[in-house]
Amino acid sequence: GESSGNIDATLAELVRYLEWADDLNGKVKQALLYPAILASATLGLFLLMIAFVIPRFMEVFQELDYQLPTLTLRVLAVGSFFRHWWPFLLGGAFALVTGLRMLARSERGRFALDRLLLSLPIVGGFKRNLALSRFARNFAMLFASGIDILRVLSLLERVVGNSVLAAEIADARRRVVTGDTLSRAFAESPYFPPLLKRLIGVGEQAGSLDKTLAKAAEYLDKELPRAIKRLCTLLEAAIIVVLGGLIAISALA
Repeated sequence: GESSGNIDATLAELVRYLEWADDLNGKVKQALLYPAILASATLGLFLLMIAFVIPRFMEVFQELDYQLPTLTLRVLAVGSFFRHWWPFLLGGAFALVTGLRMLARSERGRFALDRLLLSLPIVGGFKRNLALSRFARNFAMLFASGIDILRVLSLLERVVGNSVLAAEIADARRRVVTGDTLSRAFAESPYFPPLLKRLIGVGEQAGSLDKTLAKAAEYLDKELPRAIKRLCTLLEAAIIVVLGGLIAISALA
């Protein structure tokens, strides 16, 4: 905004962007609340069954001269494992979370985690679209403010929120410096979808790169809530299937 002498319009766009991001955050939290409660209830029910309910029958079983089925013995073994080793399991989970947080603070660790998230089904697509939406929206805002394309790309490396996409942008910037067009710089990137690549090419040819990327950002903004809904629907279905499986195993045992 200061560079282009258009700081009022730039800050107005920033306000609109922050309102959109806050609204998206609210939708994500609301959509994930029910699956989180269902998953917690499922895990709690299974642990209750194998750690407390089924072992109560052991006294009856021991009085009978009867060989227990293999499934029952295995479920009892799992319950016994959780009862005796739960402090170590909690400690291991805490250590894992702490280790991942420490890993995320390093540049290589953050890159590895971001690449792993992008490779996951459904979740990876959502993370990629979120980063690409930030890319397109901020590119349109900065380029429309009169900032040169190299400076725009340099700024975008720090605002996309994903180190893998940031590395792709940095590589594209180096190619633009050597004389490539922006569309050719992103042509070989596996993380930029064909639609966005075509829009960048059309914007360059028409001299309206900011407008075409603003349209791309609008499309991605509309696609993100749909992706959230699909993700939560699949999560709910998966949790219900797992819940049914755990109850069936407990009942058969």
